[in-house]
Amino acid sequence: MENILVRYTDLARWSRVGRRVLVYGRRKVGKSFFVKRFTKWDAYFHVKRSGG
Repeated sequence: MENILVRYTDLARWSRVGRRVLVYGRRKVGKSFFVKRFTKWDAYFHVKRSGG
């Protein structure tokens, strides 16, 4: 079993959103994990910056 710590306010806000959302922020804080864990698999996509 995984131990996951999610702030209630973040999860409540996420569940109320019914449209496109841009998720951004500092590195290594769990943005991708949060989206993958609490969104249906066909409802999101990732955009990466090219490293050049």
